[in-house]
Amino acid sequence: RSITIPDKVASIGISAFEGCTNMVMVKMPKALTEIGNYAFKSCTKLAEVQCGEGLSSVGTNVFSGCDSIVNLSLKWTTPPTGFPDMFTENEHLKTNVYVPYGSTEAYKKEEPWSKFLRFYEATEINGIYYTLYDTDHTATVRGYVQDNHDVVVPSKVTANGNDYSVTYVYQAAFASNRNLTSVVLPESVDKLDSFTFSSCPKLHTAILKCNLKTLGWGMFEMSRNLKHVELPATLESVKSEIFSFCFGLQSVTFPNGVKTMGTYIFRECEALESVTLSDSLTSIEDGTFFGCENLNSIELPNSVTELKKKSFDGCTSLATLTIGTGLNSVAIDALASCKNITTVNVGWTDVPPAFGDIFHANVFANATLCVPYGTSNKYKQVNPWSKFQKFEENAPTGIGTIENAADEANMVCDIYALSGVKVATGVYANLMHSGTLPAGIYVARFANGTAKKLIVK
Repeated sequence: RSITIPDKVASIGISAFEGCTNMVMVKMPKALTEIGNYAFKSCTKLAEVQCGEGLSSVGTNVFSGCDSIVNLSLKWTTPPTGFPDMFTENEHLKTNVYVPYGSTEAYKKEEPWSKFLRFYEATEINGIYYTLYDTDHTATVRGYVQDNHDVVVPSKVTANGNDYSVTYVYQAAFASNRNLTSVVLPESVDKLDSFTFSSCPKLHTAILKCNLKTLGWGMFEMSRNLKHVELPATLESVKSEIFSFCFGLQSVTFPNGVKTMGTYIFRECEALESVTLSDSLTSIEDGTFFGCENLNSIELPNSVTELKKKSFDGCTSLATLTIGTGLNSVAIDALASCKNITTVNVGWTDVPPAFGDIFHANVFANATLCVPYGTSNKYKQVNPWSKFQKFEENAPTGIGTIENAADEANMVCDIYALSGVKVATGVYANLMHSGTLPAGIYVARFANGTAKKLIVK
């Protein structure tokens, strides 16, 4: 899959690698001076080309039909002239071209290099391309060698005897890589641009230890097999569509500092089952959970004041909805397609806010509205709550008198959120091993009147 041409090879013959459809990377030595016509024609998976500085003669259509080249590394400080058009138009439009420092303008004046749109002055260190800045000794990640599968970005790199702190990952630095399976970013990184890991079809794990406040637009968009993500604890803001079309994603936990999230964060995340939202989040934006057909339950923290347009559109498996006491605005189509809700938990102890007909008719007819103890009559006077056919008042939790329950494993219990809302009922052992409770703190109240505090991780 990856080919390193031996150091002593001076020439690659006509059609030498033509049709090698599994080739991903080719690295050429300094001794190589000549490449024949069609040498790499129709290598359809070729993603990384590293040219040696000794190359002086190139045939026609060397890389024709190679429509997947992501990185082209060139080492001439003065670009060679007289090369024929080696590449197809697709490469001109989307390939990252890495050139020596100070040489970009020279490449933009010579064909075929002038046809490329994306030039970066960067250095490759252990398979990652960096731009190094001597003014403040920082490094920016620009991309990485395409045959790497598991990537751990270091907190610092060394070049020419100098250390550089890795602080910035540039826009789309890892995007469209067909081989990347996992990535770890260090705490030293304090900025990630948009689309950093978008369209990486094999990426399944991303651990972001970064010191970030904001995640850029489309961060993991179209990375269809992404399953596990650890977000930075310092996070405060999430831009739009960061997980759109991540079909394999099953659960996400946002750190409690996140105050704002953009639109369509989880668009068409069809495997998504649970999400733990930040206790600081203020609104659920347009289309946040659009098309999340397997989302089973969601708890809106008390900080959320608004559900915007189509925020849960297409969430046909949503069964349990817990609404925090801060909610005061709901778009008419935010929950309209969630017709299979069986339990709605609410926590207003005073007169609940009035909304329009925000639920599907099936929900009014079949779901149970769970309200705080002694408040059902208040809910029966206010729309839309008055339209529910089934009411249940949550009994006091017993939080103030928690004791250890004897033989608790086989006892029936009610599970409450700390807000006092009942979220589950059943045999204690079964509830603890079923995986139905999202991460959080709960109180279990047992049939014998005892209770205990639970932490679900």
